[in-house]
Amino acid sequence: MGWFTWLVGKPINSKELLRRNQRLVNKAIRNIERERYILEKQEQKQIVEIKRVAQKNQPDVVRALANDLVRTRNHIKKLIKMKANLQGVALQLTTLEAQQSIMQAVHHATLVLRGLNRHKLPLRQRQP
Repeated sequence: MGWFTWLVGKPINSKELLRRNQRLVNKAIRNIERERYILEKQEQKQIVEIKRVAQKNQPDVVRALANDLVRTRNHIKKLIKMKANLQGVALQLTTLEAQQSIMQAVHHATLVLRGLNRHKLPLRQRQP
């Protein structure tokens, strides 16, 4: 069995799997935030560029830059939606982790009560 675990890897329990998934989701959220920040900076540069070209009275160039600005804004909106969806997934993972810890606590309480039942402790007798 030792060489098999070396070859395939140690089996992952559900708690570790949940942690890994949470880290992956958080990493994806950070990457989306980083990309959104870059696009917002690019949007500001495009606005300045459009104003500069408009002062030179070049309407065709302004139209092309405006179309590019619209594409950038739409991409930012998509990133915001993706981030919201990933935050929803992160919330579901957190809920799942809480449910799992509650299930584990109930399981341990059941084991304790089972042990107490084995000892058959005398019940209190009612006093009239």
